[in-house]
Amino acid sequence: MTILASWSKPIASALVLALGLALFAPDARAASVKPKAQSMTLAKAAELHVANTSSAELLAQTSAAPSSSEGSGGFFRTKKGVVVLVLLGGVIAWTAVSRGDAIHSPERK
Repeated sequence: MTILASWSKPIASALVLALGLALFAPDARAASVKPKAQSMTLAKAAELHVANTSSAELLAQTSAAPSSSEGSGGFFRTKKGVVVLVLLGGVIAWTAVSRGDAIHSPERK
């Protein structure tokens, strides 16, 4: 146990250093890189798209309604949503019931 205790501080320091590098090194590298200037803005691209498509195609695109009735019902009305709600309810109930469980250890008394 004393061998492990002597290595715990250097291992913890190495883990903190690795975590710090993982979190802050990408930010420092990204700050030095300048973003490229965009040659075409979104408004110009939209104008170009509208100019290249005919009015009949644009009318067909805008009047097309979603054909699936599943998308309008919402996530929690699907089978997967119901499963998520049931599991969430079970976890909440289990947490509420098990909160009263105390550890009765003779060493703590």
